Amino acid sequence: MLYKAVIFDLYGTLVGNFSRKGYDLVQKEMAKILNLPYPKFWQTMGETLKDRSY
Repeated sequence: MLYKAVIFDLYGTLVGNFSRKGYDLVQKEMAKILNLPYPKFWQTMGETLKDRSY
């Protein structure tokens, strides 16, 4: 199986919006759960933003 996880990015559709600080905390927790260094996780999220948004 190629994928082990799917990450849903809700952008306020199912949950209320939250602050940038809250967003950063969620991103750090996601990296931790995936056992990835946060800087690499953040870089990959930025590099794939267009692919995940369209």
